[in-house]
Amino acid sequence: MMALSVMPAAEPAPNGRVGTGAGAGTIEGALVLAYRNNPQLNAQRSATRATDENVPTALAGYRPRVTGTSSLTEQYLDNLTKTGTTPGGAAVYNQSQGAAAVSSFGLTTTQTLFNGFQTANRTRQAEGQVSSAREVLRTTEQNTLLNAATAYMNLCRRPPSSNFSAAT
Repeated sequence: MMALSVMPAAEPAPNGRVGTGAGAGTIEGALVLAYRNNPQLNAQRSATRATDENVPTALAGYRPRVTGTSSLTEQYLDNLTKTGTTPGGAAVYNQSQGAAAVSSFGLTTTQTLFNGFQTANRTRQAEGQVSSAREVLRTTEQNTLLNAATAYMNLCRRPPSSNFSAAT
């Protein structure tokens, strides 16, 4: 056996508000709640912000590039040389030892003067993607607000005598 029960619809109050629940009482309130809390709209806003980040990346082709290098090497020297012989015929050797640390640093700056219009084209492409993403966001906003207004008006036009129970 299955029972179906429908609760009474919210009836418009004399002040033009619908119901007394936790939801929006006016159409303006319903639209504000839908605009702030709709997950598809929030996702599209996030996607638009992510697309906006492509423009600075494309513009980076105009900026100079700076690269730095550094190295540190240690050299160890152990030198043994024969300097002669003693009067008794023994060899005389001179030994020298030492260590030296050699360091070097470098900084290179490059500025691209012409790259076949690649940077300009990438920038235009990124700006076009931003325009497209903003239009998709605008469409999503309009659809969200239309759906919220439609749901609100459907709630307002429900007849107050929509109570029924059916058992099968």
